[in-house]
Amino acid sequence: GIYTVTVNDASGCLSELTAEVVLMTTTETLLDEKLIQVYPNPNQGSFSIQLEGLTPKRVEVLDLNGQLIYQRMIRDAISVQEVYLRYAPAGMYVLQVHTREGVIQKKLIVD
Repeated sequence: GIYTVTVNDASGCLSELTAEVVLMTTTETLLDEKLIQVYPNPNQGSFSIQLEGLTPKRVEVLDLNGQLIYQRMIRDAISVQEVYLRYAPAGMYVLQVHTREGVIQKKLIVD
């Protein structure tokens, strides 16, 4: 999102700074995106994520402004996860799969 900071010094002078944060980073280890398969991609808001040898914890989809539009906690250690994005407009998104081993980020296209 867009953030604004206003600083007021002892003599009453003001200074303002505006910045846009596009995508927040994580302190978790980033893993190679080749460790997951997303199909179909592009899709119409419904897709599968296949994880081999990783223990999933959470799936998130963010828009290009970094706003979270979908999040689901995963309690079962199954290798294929189904995702249904309701009301997601066509565009590019960032898929984040949080696993016990780290985080994988992949581009996702909704037609």
